[in-house]
Amino acid sequence: MKKIISLLTVVLFSTFLLFTSCDVEPLDPAIDTSRSSTTSTNNTSGYAMTALINGVPFNANNPFGNNEYSTTNIWDYFPLADFTMLQGRQGGILGNPEINIWLKKSDIAVGTYGFVFNSYSTTPSHYIDLIDTFTQDAFSTIEGTIGYNVDNFDLLPDLEASYALLGARLALFGGWKGDYVKNSMEKLSDYNPYISTFGKLDLRNTVYNQYYGGVRGSIGIIEYNGQIGYKNAKDLALFQTDTSDLRRRFITVYDTVDIFNIEGVITARPFKNFELTGAVTQNIYSPKNQAKAWHLPNLNVNITATYLTLEDKLRLKAELYIENGVPFLDENGTADNLNGLFDLSFGADYQLAKNFGIFLNLNNVAGNKRQRWANYPTYGINVLGGVTARF
Repeated sequence: MKKIISLLTVVLFSTFLLFTSCDVEPLDPAIDTSRSSTTSTNNTSGYAMTALINGVPFNANNPFGNNEYSTTNIWDYFPLADFTMLQGRQGGILGNPEINIWLKKSDIAVGTYGFVFNSYSTTPSHYIDLIDTFTQDAFSTIEGTIGYNVDNFDLLPDLEASYALLGARLALFGGWKGDYVKNSMEKLSDYNPYISTFGKLDLRNTVYNQYYGGVRGSIGIIEYNGQIGYKNAKDLALFQTDTSDLRRRFITVYDTVDIFNIEGVITARPFKNFELTGAVTQNIYSPKNQAKAWHLPNLNVNITATYLTLEDKLRLKAELYIENGVPFLDENGTADNLNGLFDLSFGADYQLAKNFGIFLNLNNVAGNKRQRWANYPTYGINVLGGVTARF
């Protein structure tokens, strides 16, 4: 038996099924030809696909032609739960998947799985489109391989060890954490709402590996957590102004970046219903190719105080947010820093009923003039109020 892969056959409109553990042979062209009202000039069988799987015939139709439907339900013979599908292309005239490659889960392993084209008597007019989802590279081929690319292999563990040195008062911890971030258009535009999304958006995925250690615990009314760490980021998204765009939108540039990180959080609850939290994060970026980590902040400070009263229906809030000015490239290609952020805000929300409430926020009362993104100033003092409903 062929242990790596077997060809099912395939023909007219690019529909492929591939099993990794079955012997598959093209059927004799004469099989079931009487059931077809017409015969393709390229396929002498009455079906768009004819195959023998362990001696059992399977005949599939062409959804856009005059071929007959399958005479055998393939999933009665091979349970769907035992297979996983690699879809090579989504499209077709009616948006149907054009290439479905089914691999038996128990046979998937590191290696190269070959497939060949041998069902046509003449050269076909269509191709198989395979997309490498990691690099977004596209390949067109009639015959080739589906392989495991070791260059794209990343070990992404999530390990942490801790030791209670003084019980709940003081614990030591350290860890190694990997993460894989899929940078979609939605994710990038949520972070940077002024990103260019028409024809210039480069999408790549970011792989993180972080090593860290620190202390945490609680002493009386205070809880604390502090850590230092090193993080390596492959294809980290940075942002530069697109000088060719009159709207001054942003394009993404990617780089491998080493990040030294220090962060800490302290929470105090000096009396009932009152909570004071302070958080500080310092990142030191070392890009491999770019001069700086464009439009990424190095320092974040957030201090928040909240108080619940009137039977926990009214919540009062004050917040101070500080951030350094981010580095950017001006229109002449000169590196500079935007001005920093000093945002003092107040807010209140009241629960009128179980599912309804009202809120009022007074933001940036210091009137800080700041551009988080070059050429896009933020609001000064502003007031926001409204109604909340939960269903």
